[in-house]
Amino acid sequence: MTRWTSPSLLAGAFLVILTVPTALLISIPGQTGARMVIAEYFSHSQCPDCHAANVRLSGIYDDDDRDFVYVALITDKNRQAKGRFVDYVPIPEEQRYPTVEFDGGYREEEGKRTTDVYRGDIDDCAAREVPGVDLDVSMDQRGADSFRLHVRARLMDGDSIHVRVLAYVVENVSRYRDADGRSYRFGLLDIAIDANITLGGDWWSNDTLWVGS
Repeated sequence: MTRWTSPSLLAGAFLVILTVPTALLISIPGQTGARMVIAEYFSHSQCPDCHAANVRLSGIYDDDDRDFVYVALITDKNRQAKGRFVDYVPIPEEQRYPTVEFDGGYREEEGKRTTDVYRGDIDDCAAREVPGVDLDVSMDQRGADSFRLHVRARLMDGDSIHVRVLAYVVENVSRYRDADGRSYRFGLLDIAIDANITLGGDWWSNDTLWVGS
């Protein structure tokens, strides 16, 4: 399964997540209704233990057959990363680094953890039941540093649910570096879509032109 695309050097990939109170779904280009586990990995570039978390998550992504992706949010380098951290913790400066939020906070790990701990969190998230949602994503490249992103979603069963749709633009090799001077992997560059909606049986859609400059 190809989990990331590479539309350009600037925007190495993008990832769309849809959060609900008890679940998180993601979709990637060309895969309608994909269900995977996502880890939002919060780091600080001066944190001595943060690189270990990045290496362990990267190893699971590369070596395991788990349906799993992650994004690195470097809070002292990217204001949107810090803003997303505040979604979880009101005062991010008091939060311990690194912190990894699995499936929108369904499982949380603070501080340095082993690869097996992260694997267990991924397996726990993958085993739970989630709402039946169709989430469809497509992208048209519009230049070296821009693309048009089309997202649509609908609820397959039930009346309606309140959800938040986030489209993360990430770099495969981040421009941001950790305390040892090594580049993060899948580092957040921008958030192309951030919408709070009520999702029902009819298709909700969003078209966004993202321009890197």
